[in-house]
Amino acid sequence: RDGPQQMRLGTRYVISELDWMREFIEGVSMEAVRILDLLCLMDPSLVTRIFPAVKKVYERTANRQSGVVFASVLQFFVNHGQHVIFDVDPVLHHFFEDYVSVKYRQQLLAMSTLLFLTTNTSKMLLHTPVFPKYYP
Repeated sequence: RDGPQQMRLGTRYVISELDWMREFIEGVSMEAVRILDLLCLMDPSLVTRIFPAVKKVYERTANRQSGVVFASVLQFFVNHGQHVIFDVDPVLHHFFEDYVSVKYRQQLLAMSTLLFLTTNTSKMLLHTPVFPKYYP
């Protein structure tokens, strides 16, 4: 068959193969970062080896994805940034100023942001200026 392929989701929704692949890759990437985060939580000695790979994921996906990968990477940085002397404030700024403020209508990003903030409320209040700066 020639031309772009489409997939039917139920009777009403049609999604192109390219969009399907993009969403699939994003979901797999998010889960991969979450698994790396859990591994580092279980064994902090892994952080120094895994951190550069997660930082590379951030650099490659921070502006391209819908935000769930970005939120997972941000969670990793918040959990493990102190082990490698990493300043998470520029990443938080990028997430809240340049990303959430522009793409706030995406439901999955909004849910990921709320989940991130509720999970990390005490860390955000004690160690970052997130709430006073972005939620006055």
